[in-house]
Amino acid sequence: MAGFGWLNPPPRLLVQGYCILAGGIISFALWSHALRHWKTSEVYLFNNLIPLSTMLWARFCLGEPVLSTFWLAMALIISGVLVGQAGWQRLFGNRWFPAE
Repeated sequence: MAGFGWLNPPPRLLVQGYCILAGGIISFALWSHALRHWKTSEVYLFNNLIPLSTMLWARFCLGEPVLSTFWLAMALIISGVLVGQAGWQRLFGNRWFPAE
């Protein structure tokens, strides 16, 4: 089957196993571990990266084209996550950001 990029079409059982393991068990374990160590608002920012990882998987596994607007959107989303994680209140003080 053409159009699968560098991968041959995997068997359905392998795809289902990957979805269960990576999309369910591993991601839930990472999410729970992150919630133990970070504030919920910081962990939630990483949900914004889901469309990016989905598109990259589609590119490498299915050969989907990636348009220039995607790279701009990726840069904006990643910069937003970095801004949210940086702790800007410590840099600028309470004058610009309210205390938590």
